[in-house]
Order: sequence, then structure tokens, then C-alpha cells
Amino acid sequence: MARMPKVILKDFESGKAGVLVVDGQPIVRERLVEIISSQSDFVSCGETDNPRSAFDLISSCKVDLVVTSLSLKDSHGLEFIKDLHVRYPHLQVLVF
Repeated sequence: MARMPKVILKDFESGKAGVLVVDGQPIVRERLVEIISSQSDFVSCGETDNPRSAFDLISSCKVDLVVTSLSLKDSHGLEFIKDLHVRYPHLQVLVF
């Protein structure tokens, strides 16, 4: 049975940039979300380990920045980044 990725959605506070974390390692995602949430200008709008869930989150949330690694579940990060630029050309991407 396939395991569903952990996805967390949070409410946005006005004036804060929404950040989505996409990484294959749970401990990395959790720590990045903690760091992002502690900043006054950013809010974590979700976390996931695969591109499919990331695209679902981007389409349903106000995401301003995607923080990702090149090591992802079910995909390579470079392909994910290429797909991001095709679907959302103005979305900022930070490779961690």
C-alpha cells in the first residue's frame, strides 16, 4: 500500500510571503518549516515530499516561494523545477 505524503496547510497572515517546502527527507522538511515559521516575513503554507502534491498545494494556496531539493520522492528535483517554470513562470524557486 502506498504511503500518502505528509501535507500541512496553514492560514496566511496578510503581508507574509507563503513558502512551500518540497524535500524527500522528513526531518529536513520539518526543520525548514520551523525556521520559516519563526520569521516575521514568511509563513509556511505546506510541506511535501513529491512534485504531484506540491502542484496540488500550489494550485490551492498562495505560494510565493518554493524551497526544494534535488532529491525528491518519485522524481528528480531538476524535472520538478522545469515543470514549475512551465506551469508557474513567475514563482520563485530556491534549491536547498
